[in-house]
Amino acid sequence: MAKKKTELAAIVAEIITGSDRNYVINGDIIKDDFCKYKYEIVKGVGKLNQYTGNGVHIVKESMKEAFAELNVHMANIDDVFKHADMEFDSLNEVGNEDLTFLYEVSGFQIEGSEENESVILLATKKISRGNRMNLKSPKIPLGDTSWYRWYNELKESISKCREEVALYHEGNYIELEPEEKPNPNQSSISFGPGDARENEMTDEEFENAAL
Repeated sequence: MAKKKTELAAIVAEIITGSDRNYVINGDIIKDDFCKYKYEIVKGVGKLNQYTGNGVHIVKESMKEAFAELNVHMANIDDVFKHADMEFDSLNEVGNEDLTFLYEVSGFQIEGSEENESVILLATKKISRGNRMNLKSPKIPLGDTSWYRWYNELKESISKCREEVALYHEGNYIELEPEEKPNPNQSSISFGPGDARENEMTDEEFENAAL
């Protein structure tokens, strides 16, 4: 069993970082088909520096699909299935339930070291009269000691999201025509190592970007 867990951890690490990437994605928020993300340099020049990228191009459908996998987790964490007296042995059983579609996860934040990571989900929930309310999950550990029953499934979905954001960072997006791009004074992307202080964003500022 320990060997299988070690192999799984290696696979997840490979998905997150890639074989030749010098950074990891630590957070992302999708809003109006653009994304704002945080990443950290993990090797080479600028190691441990953190940056914020403000995407000026449209995200691809694959990123939206990856984020959609998180909706059922937010619904479960919000106890909506429990209050509806719904019992299930797999999240797949409730992934397409109407209650799941009340939730839309638009962002996540990663905290902790690679061996001890936790995630916070940022979402909205549909309420009466067509309105939506903002939700923020508690910190969810992604390791064996997690209080969350479906942490392995959540970890896998978060890995997919991080990979999609990394690909976006590397140019996998729908490019806009020059006249369609947002004002560069309001949105800009910082890719290379430099003075991290110029690109720092507090967790509160990052979270507010989803509102």
